[in-house]
Amino acid sequence: MKVEAGDLYRVKITNTHKPCQYGAFIVLNERLLDSPYWAGTNLNTGNWHHYRITDLEFIAKGKNESR
Repeated sequence: MKVEAGDLYRVKITNTHKPCQYGAFIVLNERLLDSPYWAGTNLNTGNWHHYRITDLEFIAKGKNESR
């Protein structure tokens, strides 16, 4: 499965951020260079963070007009 901006994920690992974001829903914004990290918006707080894609569980594809 191809990871794309707009996709919905849930944080599946504890202690990745302070305060802990375990279980929070995240919408991916953009990949950070050629790394496993993505910028994403935490839907619980509305704040931007960086997330390692392996720390996230896929929930749903985002709606993207170019797909």
